[in-house]
Formats: sequence, C-alpha cells, structure tokens
Amino acid sequence: MLPLLQKIYQTNKVEDEAGNSFPLNSETSIREGEFLQQIIRETEAKITLETGMAYGVSSLWICEALRGNNGIKHIAIDPAQRIVPDDDQNQSTKPADPGWCGIGASNLKKAEFGDLLELHTHSSHQALPLLESRGERIDFAFIDGMHTFDYAFIDFFYIDRILKPGGVIVFDDLCIPAVNKVFRYALTNRAYEPYIQEKEKAQLSRIKRIILGIPIFGKKIKNLVKPEFLLPDYMLGISNRYYAAIRKTRDDLITDGKTEESRNWDHYEEF
Repeated sequence: MLPLLQKIYQTNKVEDEAGNSFPLNSETSIREGEFLQQIIRETEAKITLETGMAYGVSSLWICEALRGNNGIKHIAIDPAQRIVPDDDQNQSTKPADPGWCGIGASNLKKAEFGDLLELHTHSSHQALPLLESRGERIDFAFIDGMHTFDYAFIDFFYIDRILKPGGVIVFDDLCIPAVNKVFRYALTNRAYEPYIQEKEKAQLSRIKRIILGIPIFGKKIKNLVKPEFLLPDYMLGISNRYYAAIRKTRDDLITDGKTEESRNWDHYEEF
C-alpha cells in the first residue's frame, strides 16, 4: 500500500495543500481498493477513468496499479473537485463547487501521480460526451459519482461508448437500489458479463420453473412480479452488495437483431 494511503487510513484524515486537516469520508475501503488494483493489473489497463473523485482515495489505488502497467493516464471526473491553482492543464476550466477542496488532485500530486491525472471538473453528463467526441478509448472505469438512477445510467451509457471490448467497469455502492438497477440493466440488456471466475450457473428454484412454465399463467406472473424476484442478483453474478465488476464482450451494434452481435432497434429485456 502507498505510504500516503496508509497514513490516510491510519489517521482517518486528509489534508489540503495548505496543510489543513479534514475528516475522511466517502472513501474506498482497503478491500475494494485491492479489488480495483487486481482488475487493472489482470487486464493490463493503460487508460482508466472514474466518475466521482472525492478525496482521491480510489484514484490513488487506481494510479498505483496503472503506474505498474506503464499506463498512459487516469481520467477523473468530479464537478466538486476544485481546481488546484497551479494545475495549468485545467486553468481554462470554470471552477466548480469546492466541496472537496482540491484534495483529490492534491493527493495524486503528493503521491507523484500528477503526470497521470487528467481532471475534468464538469459534470459527467457533460464531460463524458466530450471524451467520446475526441475519440477517447479506455480500458477500465470506476462508476462512483451521483447515485441517482438517471445519473448512474448516463455514466454507464457514455462509458460503454468509449470502453474497449474486454474492458471492465466497476460499480460502487450496489446496495443503493438505483445503482443496482443500472448494474442489472448492463448485464441483462447489453454485451457484458460478470468479471468473476467461472462458476456453475445458478438456476431458478424448481417451484418457480413449474409456475412460470404454465401457459398464460406464467406470462401473467412475469408481468406482475418484479424482475428481481424472477432473476435474483445472485443469478446475475452479483455476489457483493457493495461493489462488483463487469467485462464488456463486444461493442454495441444496433441493426436487425438477427445476429448475436447486434440488438434490434426496439430491444428490451426486463431487469
């Protein structure tokens, strides 16, 4: 573990560039940080991205693994990450709400990862389309920004458009229903699979299979009950209610939906 990370966890505090101390909150746990690093190393990611930087704890975990891969850059998007005064790269960007006092960006500089950081202080729904328009392609993403369904979904939508096939997305805070719902959408409607070791595929209970197999009645049941009842999280490979990862198997293609590589224009699966 980085000395700076060790200090942050031990003191439960962070400091800004002037040395002012702030209580730690909204941080990535040690276990989750190690999970992020494991994926980045296994996939040999070169370009990473996260929405929601906060005090930069997750960024430190990510950048340490990225440096080990001889990575190119880490893109952080956080409208509440105040611009550090001597950050020439972002001088033309309008400062956002100084909610995190620039501590996230400052911590990456302290850990000598400043050369890897590309900081965007626009909201993700503004920053992510700009990345796509310039042709950016990434290998790994960590979604930990706004936790409402609409914002989390927009984060996934645009990240998917710039994520390379084989790339991985980690969702934080799956215990929040809105985030869990976006995660379920990705696994049921898009070309993604759980980033876990191969296990025997879970199946519905025998009683559920019998009920759903009854003509007409089974169809009515499907329309009445929640998708989570018919397809529980564990059947989708969601074994951790706090964070989980999915791997992209191919780029999205919307045509006639007649091949496994494409979706029909009106494709929809309950999630």
